Amino acid sequence: GYAWVYGDARVYGDAWVSGNARVSKRIEIIWISNIGSENGTLTVTRSKDGGLFLTRGCFSGDLSKFENAVEQTHGDSQYGKEYKALIEYIKLRFA
Repeated sequence: GYAWVYGDARVYGDAWVSGNARVSKRIEIIWISNIGSENGTLTVTRSKDGGLFLTRGCFSGDLSKFENAVEQTHGDSQYGKEYKALIEYIKLRFA
């Protein structure tokens, strides 16, 4: 992909940076582990165009696509409610 990592950003361990991610400051990336039915990790980065890029399991895309995927996959189940709460947090965090 066309990922950029520079400035004060740190990448280590088993981290992957790919796709259209652009991480130049720590504030431009978050991850939440042990989420969803598979207890996976949700990663959110700022994309080069200023939007957001999310990955979770086999999903990768922008925030609106993630919201749609959560609604279709989980609806109002406990997992759906957890994801929806995280979506609101993501909107606040990256405002």
